[in-house]
Amino acid sequence: MKNKLVSGLLLMTLMMACQMPAKKKTEIPQKHNYIVLLDLSDRLIVQDDQPVRDKEIIRYLYKQFEEKVRKEFYIKSRDEISVVIAPQSYPRISRERYEELLRVNIGAIKDLQKRRSEEAQRRNTFSLALDELYSEAASHNKPEDYSGADIYKFFNEDLQTLYDPDPMTTNFLFILTDGYYWVKSKDTLMDPGERFSNLQVALVEVSPWDKDEEWDRLQGVWEEWFDLMNIPEQNRRFIKRKAISVEKEEIGEMIGK
Repeated sequence: MKNKLVSGLLLMTLMMACQMPAKKKTEIPQKHNYIVLLDLSDRLIVQDDQPVRDKEIIRYLYKQFEEKVRKEFYIKSRDEISVVIAPQSYPRISRERYEELLRVNIGAIKDLQKRRSEEAQRRNTFSLALDELYSEAASHNKPEDYSGADIYKFFNEDLQTLYDPDPMTTNFLFILTDGYYWVKSKDTLMDPGERFSNLQVALVEVSPWDKDEEWDRLQGVWEEWFDLMNIPEQNRRFIKRKAISVEKEEIGEMIGK
């Protein structure tokens, strides 16, 4: 009798356990990681209004970053934006200082109230640093006063520290460049293996000479290196310098505005 009672209780416990709803798994929100690489070579003075155009594009990206953070109600967001400077012989500019001021990592801010209340302060700090950086960068008026931006060195040494390999992260890299420095040292990029397979990249403000074949040649050079970096073809964009409103539309399409 006792054994039957125990068996009955066990059966009832099993039936109740089967009827209980399964615990929901904690959902990890998608992270958006925006990396903006600046080519601060003589393109700043060779092209009309280049600093103004660069800043408008960067501020547009920051606005999209903020909007995505709000859509996650701040508490769920892990988004991050970093504006970095391509290595170059540019002693009057402190890369470390500006890169610290131009980086916002929402996921690193643990206090929810700070995420919300300090939004305007973060935006203002970012905007002021951006103006100051470009004021310093474009302070010379002769091309020979500028050195080339070493984008190869950035890919070889710096990108891996900014790129997030987590499959729940979408990484975006926007390179503000005229597109020409690559041609000067084509054999210096190391093979990074599979490191950047989860990266969407766009060259923005590319300015080829007024020849169709030059545009094709520039794209071909970059495509070779993107192949080496294992960046999928569908994750690459080449945005030629044109009306700034059109460029922002293309960037918006890329990040899923």
